[in-house]
Amino acid sequence: MFRIYKITFIFFVDSESKEEKSIRNKILNKMAGNILVKNDQWYQYEKPIWVAKSPDFIAEAVRSNFREITNIAWMKTPFFSRLFNDLKTNCIKSVNLDISKYIGFKNGVLNWQTMEFETEEPEANDLFKLYYFRDFLPYDFQTLDISEIHKQEDLEILVQQNMPAIYNWFSETLENFEFSAIILCFAAAIIKQYKLDRFLYFFGPSNTGKSTAIRFFDKLFISDAVITKQLSDLSSSFGLAEIVETNVRLLVVRDAEGSISGKTVAVLKNLVSNCEPISVSRKFLTSVNFVFSGGIIIASNFSNIFQKTAKGILEERIIPIEFSNVISPENQKELDIFFPESEKSCPFGC
Repeated sequence: MFRIYKITFIFFVDSESKEEKSIRNKILNKMAGNILVKNDQWYQYEKPIWVAKSPDFIAEAVRSNFREITNIAWMKTPFFSRLFNDLKTNCIKSVNLDISKYIGFKNGVLNWQTMEFETEEPEANDLFKLYYFRDFLPYDFQTLDISEIHKQEDLEILVQQNMPAIYNWFSETLENFEFSAIILCFAAAIIKQYKLDRFLYFFGPSNTGKSTAIRFFDKLFISDAVITKQLSDLSSSFGLAEIVETNVRLLVVRDAEGSISGKTVAVLKNLVSNCEPISVSRKFLTSVNFVFSGGIIIASNFSNIFQKTAKGILEERIIPIEFSNVISPENQKELDIFFPESEKSCPFGC
């Protein structure tokens, strides 16, 4: 014998209350201008740069703001979904992070398209950060006249006059100003985001100044802008995830050893070109094709790590600089003595 039951389905419409609407608006207003989406990639403004973030990070930021505003630990799922979608819909998507025109300095901002310097602080205008260059150089901008530089001797005089401590260190370490000029011009090119199509290869015995020369670049940028990798990381599964998720201006291999695989050389070639995309895998996120626009420096105690694999692919991209003068322990000094704060301003009018 079968019994037949009449089942009635009751549908509840999850409408938003006035209180929830007020909370939603407070959260959106608090996060507005600090979050944007470009090509499905989230960014959060962390003074003074935009930093790539995962959807999970943004979701947790939404929950954190909810807890702060309401003092309630748990958020209803439908309310969270609406709030998250509203954030994605309303955050500014039109900002092209690749063509934003400003570089930040301690004393103002440089419009790199017009090469005009503006003394207004970035935080003085809330809308300014929406067009920010994603970069900040942690020193004052200094304008120098470079119109009279027509040959290497003119450049040497300019550097010697405006950067005496830096000039002296490079001169004593490398002896040949031509090498010093290459390093300083390479630094200026990274700052101006030129397509370098070259990378620096420092080689020579231990204690010859290779690491100190790289630390000169460390001092030119904020910490997140310089990352250190092993050569094997370039071809490993997630070894390059950081270049997508942070604003990397310089990738450094500080102690390269042994031979280099063909796969690593191929990846390095694409990285150096500044125009060829590479596939970057990321944990728990989809892979992306990414064009790296920064510089690369590789340092090694050996001169021949590219001997077998560089031919035809990298031989025209390498700028080898030999460090041959061993620095005795008593002559090794604090970094600030070599590269004082007052001399870090770009010497080439950049």
